[in-house]
Formats: sequence, C-alpha cells, structure tokens
Amino acid sequence: MNNQYSIGTRVWVSATVYPVKSGNTRMLKRHEYKKPFQAVVTGMTYKLEGVVKGGYYGDDPPWFQSHGGKKVYCVRRGMMNKEIHVFPEDLKLLLSCDHGEKFPMKRTDVKWTDEDRKFLSEESKNWERDEKGRWTGNYKEEKMSGRMGF
Repeated sequence: MNNQYSIGTRVWVSATVYPVKSGNTRMLKRHEYKKPFQAVVTGMTYKLEGVVKGGYYGDDPPWFQSHGGKKVYCVRRGMMNKEIHVFPEDLKLLLSCDHGEKFPMKRTDVKWTDEDRKFLSEESKNWERDEKGRWTGNYKEEKMSGRMGF
C-alpha cells in the first residue's frame, strides 16, 4: 500500500473502523455510512487483530497473539473532534472545487437520522451487561458467529 494521503489532505469518508472485543478476541469492525462526510487526514496507524492468551493461573502475565493487522488512516471532522480510523479503500480525495467551506474548529452539526438511531439501538443489544445493567465491554459470542471471520 502506498501512502497516497499526506497529513492535511481533505478527503471524503464512506466508512469507519472501530475495535471490537469479545472475551479474549480483539478484531476490527467496519461501519459504512449511506452519505459520505468530509474530513482531514491527521496521520496513519497500524491496528492489530488477535487473541489475548495466558495469565489465567500462576505468575505468567497475559500476552497478545496477533492474527495480523491493517493500516488505517486517522481523520478528523473538525480540529477539536476525536480522531476516526478509516481503511484506505474508504477514502476518496476531496477536490479543491468541492471545498466551499472552511474546515471547522469543532464539528457539532452532525444530525442523527432515524436509521442511525435504529442501528445504534440494535448494536447496543449485542453488548453484554452485568446484573446492574452496566455494559461490560464484551460483545455477545452468539451474535458474532459467522460475521467476523474468526
């Protein structure tokens, strides 16, 4: 993969990537957007997928065994907004004639559609909760089978 986008490049983003933990397994999940949004490239990083092993009994600390990893670009929707990770194939160069607006200091005008709310509601049902109803941070195993490829 060549590094075709340098820091400061304005791009269109069609999908984002975020890590998902399920028990001992860590993997990347892609979320596609119906309408692409503008962002600026702020860097690149390498995200690993794999399994945490050991550390159950005795004095051995747990270790991470990688099944591979993927390079992702880091982009921001506004100067003070959180960094978002994106696969290179989900980026498209924003041409200078498409700009029209100054890059915002902080993007706050993001509108939630009913489809977004429904997706997040369904997604939250796949996360395990403890007896008090708090999220434990683990994805339910039965919901993942066949979807993630592990």
